[in-house]
Amino acid sequence: MPVAQWLGHLPGGWVLALTGLAMVIEAGLLVGLMIPGTTLLLTLGILTQLGVVPLAASLATAVAATVLGAQLGFWRGTTTGVPLTRLVERPLGRAAGLVARHGGRAVVIGHWSSFGRNLVPRLAAAGRMPYKTFATAVVPSGALWATAMVLIGYTQAAALQHYAGLAGPCVAVVLVVALIWTARRRGSSPGPARPGRHPAR
Repeated sequence: MPVAQWLGHLPGGWVLALTGLAMVIEAGLLVGLMIPGTTLLLTLGILTQLGVVPLAASLATAVAATVLGAQLGFWRGTTTGVPLTRLVERPLGRAAGLVARHGGRAVVIGHWSSFGRNLVPRLAAAGRMPYKTFATAVVPSGALWATAMVLIGYTQAAALQHYAGLAGPCVAVVLVVALIWTARRRGSSPGPARPGRHPAR
């Protein structure tokens, strides 16, 4: 059975729970550098159009998960800094440039790119941006981005049907990679950059 049909046969609550969890992990644990959350939310919009879940519930889940994922990223930046690995080397440089050029506005701009959505919250925290400033920017901008992605999927479902075939693998890969990543982190490798010592310039 195609993945899209499989997702379509899941109870609506499961679709929302899996998508929400994947979105939090995607942004909070850097998995989104490999699996973009855009695909997940477009697919959620498509499934909403197909009647699998109500539109209001889809929008609420998307907004809550997006904002929560950003909060997790900020917290990780506060506690562990910014990871310095080959996986994030290039996107980290781009995100650092975004923060250097735009300061607090980078939190708003960052939602519209996968590297920004994943790395800007960590850089903001490591650079000691006040949490109030971060939250004031990330909540409305995250809500706007998440709403836009779901509505695009909802209104353009016919044209975006092929994204539905990616949803199952995306959710599965996000969860598996997150588990592997967490296990390896606990096994301890060279510590990441601590707050105040990161290549944000």
